[in-house]
Amino acid sequence: MVGGLQPPEEIDPVPEGQGLIFVLENAQLEVGQIGKSYQLLNCDDHAQYLMKHKKDPSLYRPDICHQALLMILDSPLNKAGKLKACYIRTH
Repeated sequence: MVGGLQPPEEIDPVPEGQGLIFVLENAQLEVGQIGKSYQLLNCDDHAQYLMKHKKDPSLYRPDICHQALLMILDSPLNKAGKLKACYIRTH
């Protein structure tokens, strides 16, 4: 034991064709042309752009999708090798 941490327990590998699949449905991800470049739109930085194009700025929250991905990838299931796939579906 190093630094008070125990190594993870050995877990049986996932049989072929099995595993957990995450689907993040209706992710609020949209790219817009800001000036000469394309950027991932968010409510903090692009509120004026969104209102100009008659879109609700409160719906543009890529940080929520980012946090969900961080939690999934840092989960014990992923660390144990039980995560098969993670899909993101936008609206």
